[in-house]
Amino acid sequence: MKGFSVFLRGTAMFALLAAGITLSACEEEGPVEKVGEAVDKAVESTKEAVSNAVDATKEAVNDAVESTEETTEEGMEEADKAAEEVKEDVKEAGEDAKESADDAMKDAEEAGEKATDSAK
Repeated sequence: MKGFSVFLRGTAMFALLAAGITLSACEEEGPVEKVGEAVDKAVESTKEAVSNAVDATKEAVNDAVESTEETTEEGMEEADKAAEEVKEDVKEAGEDAKESADDAMKDAEEAGEKATDSAK
């Protein structure tokens, strides 16, 4: 039994030594842990950058949509004004043309009457 007791003590000592090494290894960061942390930081930084870019893109798209709506609305108002102006111009041109036609008709009637009077 003495040999078994020595074996148990040796095994216990080895277990304690292994636990001590493992615990001390956990306290000190090795190159793998440092790389892991760097990767974690890079991933987090990339997530933030992508999130910020997505937010900025959404904002820019919303601004563009608003601007387009405003521009379209303003354009429609300008087109309506221009159409009204054209309508008024056409109406005035029509009235002028009627006036000119009436004048021409009067002149023709007068010329006809003069021609009839001089033929008598």
